[in-house]
Amino acid sequence: LGKWNTTSYGPTYIEGKLAEPNATWETSTKQNLGIEIGMWNKLNITVDLFDEKREGILMTRQTIPSWASSGIAFPQVNLGKTKNHGLEVDVNWNDKVGDFYYYIKYNFATSENRVVFYDDPANLNEYLKTEGKSIGAVKKYLATGNFGSLDDIFNSAQSTIANGKHNSLVPGDLYYIDYNADGIINSNDRAPVKNLNYPVTTMGLTFGGSYKGLGFSLLLYSALNVYKEAISAYLWDFPNGNIKAQPDVMDSWKPGKVYDGPVRPTIHVNNGYNSVESTYSYSNHSYFRIKNVEINYAFPKRMISKIKLTKLQFYVNGNNLFTFSPCDSRRDPEHGGQYIYPMVRRYNVGVRIGL
Repeated sequence: LGKWNTTSYGPTYIEGKLAEPNATWETSTKQNLGIEIGMWNKLNITVDLFDEKREGILMTRQTIPSWASSGIAFPQVNLGKTKNHGLEVDVNWNDKVGDFYYYIKYNFATSENRVVFYDDPANLNEYLKTEGKSIGAVKKYLATGNFGSLDDIFNSAQSTIANGKHNSLVPGDLYYIDYNADGIINSNDRAPVKNLNYPVTTMGLTFGGSYKGLGFSLLLYSALNVYKEAISAYLWDFPNGNIKAQPDVMDSWKPGKVYDGPVRPTIHVNNGYNSVESTYSYSNHSYFRIKNVEINYAFPKRMISKIKLTKLQFYVNGNNLFTFSPCDSRRDPEHGGQYIYPMVRRYNVGVRIGL
């Protein structure tokens, strides 16, 4: 084999997870209450209240200590329970004024969910448990400000976060709360935050009409109360070791200036301490988007019937024209990561023909 070469002996057989002969499908109990209202042959309102409870969700037990496994992984079992409830509202209005026909459609949806049972260890601190939290709830270090001086640093709790020891920090670095008050900043101080990384409230508005062959339509969409972790390459200076500063580099912390809450930390080549997932990097990604706009013109049938067509319409439209969001303008607030194809703003000019 030589001194440096290695080889793989095989085939290698290993024992997998223990079997669970009683594993089965999870069960779901759904309840819906629907209300439909129609008035004047113009207004239609639909309200849907829903409630769903799921039981028997496959999950790995959390209350079995690692020493009890004897080197063999335990199977997933039907233990998990969740609940979800909310409402959806649709309002449609169709009307005409003379030769002008128009319609307005509005929809609104909101929901709330909870993990009912997760097999959390009994003695685990309540804030570290998954049970009782929203599905997909995230835990973050709570950044409440910046160190104002070396005295602030050395009088604070010691940190086990990368580059977070007292002699490595400088004024302007983020200050994290010692949530469990044990004198050490570590992963046990990551507390659940209110906002989720998916929207629980969405709204949409469609408006359109036509007048003697000339038509238009407009589609608006909004997602509220959704937060996402910042993209590291867009937030910190010198990303991946590159000599590159972010556009807001001049907004970094400055001594003597009074700030309301955490601000951009002091510049570092190594951002290991400041860049942990905290409430500083977890920002509001709610957005309002103009998804589609179209203007079209349909020629009268008496004109196109001479060339044996049933429809001839010219149109100009645009998709994803504008997005308004408090998040970084370099990313799409609808998606979480940076390794995705960016949102495309598209314009079309075309013709629709019916034979």
